Amino acid sequence: MQKWEEHEIDNWNIEELCNTLHHYTRKMGDGPEAVEVYNANVFICEFNNIEQMLNNWEKINYLIAFRIQSKISKDIEKSNFYLCLFVENRLDEEQKSKIQSDSFCAKKYVFDNVTSKDYVNTIERKIFKMEMLNDSTKSYKMKQIELVNFRRYEGTFKIDLLGKLNKPAAFILIYAKNGYGKTSIFDGLEYLLKGEVHRIINLINNSKQQPLTGAIYHNKNRADKTAYAKVVLEDNEVLQRNVVTLKEGKNDCKANKVGEKFGRDIIGGAEEKEKWNQIILPHDKIDNFIMASKPSDRYLEWANSAPELKKENLSFIRLHSDLRDKQKSVAEIQENVQNLKKRLNELEVSKKSVEKLSGLCEKYNKLVEPEETFFFNNNNSVESYYELLDDISQKIRFIKEFKIALYKDKIIKAEEIKNSEINDESILNEKFENENHKKKLYLDDIQNKKKYDEAMEKSQVIESEIIKIKKEKDLIDKIYKIGINNVTESKEKYNQLIEEIDSLRKTIEYFKIELDSGDRKITETVKNIAETKKYVTSSEKQQEIEEIIDRIEHYKSDISKGNEELLKKQILKEQIESSLQENNRLYENIIDMEIPKKLGDLSAVTSVDKELILSESDIICLNNYEAEWKKLKNELALNEAIVKQNNEINLEIENLRERGKSFLLNHRNEKNCPLCNTSFQSWEMLFEQVQRIELLGEKEIQAKQEIICKMKNLDMEYEKFYTIWRTKKGNKLKELDDIILHYKNQLNAIEESLAESQKKQDDLRSKIVFCEQTLKNKNVILSEYSKELWNELLKMEKNKYNMLLQDKKEMEGKILHLKNLYLANNRTIEKNKRLVEQIINNSEVYSAILYLFSKDKDFNIDSEKNILAEKLKVKENEEKSNNLIIKQYEMYALKDIENLKNGISGCDEKIARLKELQKKASIFSEFSPNGVEKDLNEWRKKFENYQERLDLLYQMNEENSARVYFEEYSEVKSKISENESRISKMEQERQRLNKIYSKQKSSFENKLKEYFNQTTMNEIYQKIDPHDIMKNVTYNLNFNEKDEPQLFIEVQEENDNGEVAYRPENYFSTAQLNTVAFSSFFGRALSASNLPVRTICIDDPIGHFDDMNILGFTDMIRDILETQHCQIIMSTHDEKVYQIMKRKLDENYYNTAFIDLESDERAKWVKA
Repeated sequence: MQKWEEHEIDNWNIEELCNTLHHYTRKMGDGPEAVEVYNANVFICEFNNIEQMLNNWEKINYLIAFRIQSKISKDIEKSNFYLCLFVENRLDEEQKSKIQSDSFCAKKYVFDNVTSKDYVNTIERKIFKMEMLNDSTKSYKMKQIELVNFRRYEGTFKIDLLGKLNKPAAFILIYAKNGYGKTSIFDGLEYLLKGEVHRIINLINNSKQQPLTGAIYHNKNRADKTAYAKVVLEDNEVLQRNVVTLKEGKNDCKANKVGEKFGRDIIGGAEEKEKWNQIILPHDKIDNFIMASKPSDRYLEWANSAPELKKENLSFIRLHSDLRDKQKSVAEIQENVQNLKKRLNELEVSKKSVEKLSGLCEKYNKLVEPEETFFFNNNNSVESYYELLDDISQKIRFIKEFKIALYKDKIIKAEEIKNSEINDESILNEKFENENHKKKLYLDDIQNKKKYDEAMEKSQVIESEIIKIKKEKDLIDKIYKIGINNVTESKEKYNQLIEEIDSLRKTIEYFKIELDSGDRKITETVKNIAETKKYVTSSEKQQEIEEIIDRIEHYKSDISKGNEELLKKQILKEQIESSLQENNRLYENIIDMEIPKKLGDLSAVTSVDKELILSESDIICLNNYEAEWKKLKNELALNEAIVKQNNEINLEIENLRERGKSFLLNHRNEKNCPLCNTSFQSWEMLFEQVQRIELLGEKEIQAKQEIICKMKNLDMEYEKFYTIWRTKKGNKLKELDDIILHYKNQLNAIEESLAESQKKQDDLRSKIVFCEQTLKNKNVILSEYSKELWNELLKMEKNKYNMLLQDKKEMEGKILHLKNLYLANNRTIEKNKRLVEQIINNSEVYSAILYLFSKDKDFNIDSEKNILAEKLKVKENEEKSNNLIIKQYEMYALKDIENLKNGISGCDEKIARLKELQKKASIFSEFSPNGVEKDLNEWRKKFENYQERLDLLYQMNEENSARVYFEEYSEVKSKISENESRISKMEQERQRLNKIYSKQKSSFENKLKEYFNQTTMNEIYQKIDPHDIMKNVTYNLNFNEKDEPQLFIEVQEENDNGEVAYRPENYFSTAQLNTVAFSSFFGRALSASNLPVRTICIDDPIGHFDDMNILGFTDMIRDILETQHCQIIMSTHDEKVYQIMKRKLDENYYNTAFIDLESDERAKWVKA
């Protein structure tokens, strides 16, 4: 925690007020969008118990205000005081809210139920830290907005978005009263980026029955002129989109394309427009999202604003639809199974004869061998019938595909061989031997040809190696001729000269660097001597500086006196503001306070602070109305349930009575009741009694009318009470109006006085800044401008002047010495170059030297000469041996390997045909003309036999006399089995789909949380409205009974039993609901990525915030400026919000801009 520094607190007697009190300053203003460092003051107060806290926190607050805050001079530091109260017990929420809503001196934070003593880290996370991911993608800030004849602005409107450092501000707050044109600025930005304004497009779509015509984006008074929205980025890139020309009877809302010169590559086409929704936050978008009347409407609102999740959205809806379809399909098939089972029972009764099929089986059995007969008669089951059909099918397939095909093939092959030239085994074997011999001759020729070719290739390699050896041997002979010692000495001399030249060159480079450095140092020293001489030798300049310092000290004394006066006025102002704030809060509470006009809606209203308007007896009366209404409503519900039950019973009674009458009319001799079995004297008496059976419910219907009458009377009484309520509420509001007006007048007077005093202080500070700048221009730079420090500086300058003169003299001597060494080394290099050239010019010696350089250090020339002679001898012998091989296979030189291979292929083809013939001949018992003839006759007889049996089986298979019964029965049974199987599979599929849907739902909810960046969103929510119970906001998806997707927003309460979720619209105030919605969209905007311009545009987002929300919101913006590079443009109609944020985010300390549209020079509107 390097930014935190603790300070001593003396003479406060804190032991009477609390357990411990610590004062820290927390360093601020060193973030990416900060300008100057300042301190926030944090006071950590630990109490022994709740009673001690409630009794003493205000006293501690006043001590801090008068003993510390009153002594702070910087406004921004005064505005950043924090009092953090810690206690181990849990505090009542109403008490906690009272403390935290107090705005005097410091912003209050209550930390109850504390378990950890790490207070500093707790506060750091709560107040000063925001965990956000920075997008590394390059993006640009806006530095100017221009609107021409657009919406509110007739003519040209420009607004510069520059901060104090003359660069685009990171946070811009635009202030103006309602109706001045703030929203038109944001409409212009949305139109520029998207080609439309979502709010206006919705209005047009909802007015299709009466289409809107005329100027909508154009200013009404300049409808015939050019209109456009334009932005200049920080790199001077221009983005501009023109409004389409207005045509007769039409409007100007058609999207106009952006030209290539006006940023099309940045803005993108119409298909990309939805991406800009991430950073455009109009007021209606936030309101519509949280206040949507139905969860399905909220889902549509979110889906329309998140086009990048369109694929997941469609997949989520499709999966739910698939799951519902699967459930319906299972139910339909189950109903079908029940109908099929009913039909199966009917078929059992009407079983048809199968005698004809049985007779066909007997006829077939007489024609076949005993083991091949069929067993079937009239008493066989359905399974037996299908077994018979399977047997017939198998026999048909066996005979047709195997037996007949087998003998047909044999007959064809036998007739083919019988008529061929090779119809004997001895002729076949002779043909095999001839072809194998020819193939062997071809293979031998190929082998010999390859040996000849290999020998020729080797001959070329040997010849090349002999030439190389002879060349090297000639070079060694030349060295012997020159003399080995002469060559070795020349080599060593050459090497020595080269190394010496390299060494001298490196030394010369060093000298050059040193000489250049020395020249620069002398030049700098001469310049410093001239600068220092001004103050050391000129008494007039010294006197002029002393006079300026005297004026600075006088101005600082006047500022100190003015600060004391300002502090007194500021304390008075804050007291008035506190009183005004309290009465405003009370006024707003009373305005929001309402009871329903209809008594039936009373149970949905919570009674908060009604005692401000109603007397105790009035509240008791109101509670009695509610209790009596609930009682009557419950009685009515119970009565209606009884009536409903009676109606169901009456239907059954009526049904029984009609059935009894119908029975008796058809049985006129019957005297016993068919309903209860009671005996009567005659049929007539029995029939009369059945007709007289009474229905239930007359008593209950009369009771219902009485209850409704009582409810109407009670409602009339409540209407009178409601009129009294409205009158009392109006009187209370008028009373508060007078009080608020009084405080406002007082506040205006004190603010005018403060502004005048502040102006005097600012003038004095400006004079000090001017004097200090004058001294800085004269190179007089001091940590504090005083005579004492000036005299010390003058003494130091005189010493410095003498030292500089001495340094100049020493450096001039050193440079002269280096120059002499530099010239000597150059002369030596030139001499050595001439000696090297002499060696190179002797080509024989130089080539010998290069040869020796290519060898290792242990190279021996005598040994190398012998080795080369031996190598030459070996290669010459190898050449002779290879020539003998060439001569041996010379006869195969002209042979062609491809032709030989073709000959082998011809032999292989003939051998393959002979093998195929051999395989065909294997089917004969004896391969000879007589054997072939004998087998052919036998096969013809068997073929005719099987053909006759196949004809008979076909007749049996086509007999349909028994098929109708069996097929219908089987079909129904098959369908039952099939459908039951389908039900099982579909149930598994339904379970699988349910798992996928649950997984997709969870994934989609996570995408939803990622879309709104739930972590950042919850951090924003906690910064603005630190609710101690409902701490986190989350999202859930579901479907209603119409299969419409729904989006639910929930806040989660942390208690001892875990987390409990609530719907905020049922429990939160308008301000809290606004905070939830704003946190959602602002968190999304802060995490927007891959946008070339990430300027977040927020139109008047904090209209429902109270003072504590505003302070929390301002602290959050400050934390963002301290954390990351960004640009946020926001508007407000509330001057109080504007002034608070301007004070806490001062332009002198942060890269911010606060622009009053009516008076700031940065906003220019030229109507002409």
